[in-house]
Amino acid sequence: MSATMTWAARVEAYLAYRRSFGFDLSVEGGQLGSFARFADQRRAERLTLELATDWARASRHPRPISWARRIEVLRGFAAFCLRTDPGTVVPPPKLFGPAHRRLVPHIYTAEELQSLLEATDRLGPPGRLRPATCRTLFGLLAATGLRISEALKLTRADVDLEAGVLDIRDAKCHQRRFVPLHASVTVHLQAYAQLRDQLVPGSGCDRFFLRDDGRAIDQRSMLYALHRVCRQLGWQVRGDHAHHRLHDLRHTFIVRSALRLYEQGGDVERGLPDLSIYVGHARVVDAELILGFLAHLEAERHNAVRSRNARLAAVRAFARYVAVQCPPALLLAQRILAIPMKRFDRPLLGFLSRGEVQALLTAPDPATWCGRRDRVLLQLLYNTGARVSELIGIRVCDLELDVTPSVRLHGKGRKQRTVPLWKETVVEIRHWLQSAGLQKDQALLPNRWGKPMTRSNVAERLARAVSAATPRCPSLQGRGISPHTLRHTTAMHLLQAGVDLTVIALWLGHESPVTTHGYVEADLAMKERALAAIAPPETRGTRYRPTDALLKFLQAL
Repeated sequence: MSATMTWAARVEAYLAYRRSFGFDLSVEGGQLGSFARFADQRRAERLTLELATDWARASRHPRPISWARRIEVLRGFAAFCLRTDPGTVVPPPKLFGPAHRRLVPHIYTAEELQSLLEATDRLGPPGRLRPATCRTLFGLLAATGLRISEALKLTRADVDLEAGVLDIRDAKCHQRRFVPLHASVTVHLQAYAQLRDQLVPGSGCDRFFLRDDGRAIDQRSMLYALHRVCRQLGWQVRGDHAHHRLHDLRHTFIVRSALRLYEQGGDVERGLPDLSIYVGHARVVDAELILGFLAHLEAERHNAVRSRNARLAAVRAFARYVAVQCPPALLLAQRILAIPMKRFDRPLLGFLSRGEVQALLTAPDPATWCGRRDRVLLQLLYNTGARVSELIGIRVCDLELDVTPSVRLHGKGRKQRTVPLWKETVVEIRHWLQSAGLQKDQALLPNRWGKPMTRSNVAERLARAVSAATPRCPSLQGRGISPHTLRHTTAMHLLQAGVDLTVIALWLGHESPVTTHGYVEADLAMKERALAAIAPPETRGTRYRPTDALLKFLQAL
């Protein structure tokens, strides 16, 4: 950016850059225009801390919070200028203290709302549309929590009086949402629409709320009407604001909705996100809420760290999508993406011995329908090392039992792989198919209703098999054995049999052989063999001395 470039041109370049990402910056644009005029009058060459503080203090409102808000707007522009001018100074964030302070709004009581709506009849002579417009608009704001800008932008097509739904277009942060209405609100809107069409026929304006001359109403006239009614009623403002505001009707709806939820015995914390979505809050989800959710998983639901990280990974994937699709929410998405994964201890993989596996495979009763199915289930788990999702997804048509016995598994990432079957597994499957009478498109392992088993079904049947096998194999007592334990067992037994790691990775459907290296660390027998091949450091090495006969033989060669 050239030093001869005017500050107005620099501000325009910055605003064009930010608006290309979808930001409106109407208020910020006016403030930065004021700074550009201030800097051009001083003939400043670069943005300095002195220039920033002088401009901030030149505000019409001599309050630290007003100065802090000016500095907040200027910081983004300073960072933009810093890219081309290393001498630019970015003002510190809290140079004049916090830039925002949430003021207490005026919350209307039920009696005040009733008096407010009744007093609108005195806003104009009888037979005019203005009293009905004010009454209906004020009532709509108090009954739905709409922003005044959203209500004024409503067109006739946006108000579905038959379904009782409002279509809010281009709301804050360019959002769009549908707002369902209470039946009583729909009745009042229908009555207003009939009166509007009667008093202002043939209006060329498509807005839902109109003036007496057929044009769209504006926010200034509605605010004037509110102030006039409040003065007639003799009301004093409660809260931190100097005057009554239309936005306080929105605050009243939110507060009354939360209180109603509390009085009805509902969970307020769980209901607030739904309420935020209904009223169209720009930040329904923020980093603090995500952190609270993660803490809830560990403290109340007693999830492990891995489960917590898995949930966070899903949230971060959604945040990356939001960052691309909704540029105004980019900062919020970046805060969520900055939440780190939590570290955890990685225990050695647990697996079963061959004797324990044999006791488990023969535990189900082959004389019952469930026992025959469970034998096939356990045999397939151990034979294929399949994940539970892959196991319950096997259909009869995925089996090849004649030429080269194998099964086709539908794994993670929509990838398929074929795993060979042992003769013992094929025998169990044939017996099961003959007794069950399954069709080719049916699940190989159905429940009693003929539908595929679920994860919880598989875990329950495995737990029953462990209980039945424990008397014959006491080492199973107290062991935490899950379906994934049999997958680890398959990998360990293949590794102990001398199968290469890359083949095991293909067998299990691992994305990378690096995942399979964990089984090497868990195999103590392999480590013992490696240790036996290495002499202890204290052991004194012996020097080989050949015999005379060997030396004579070598010399004769």
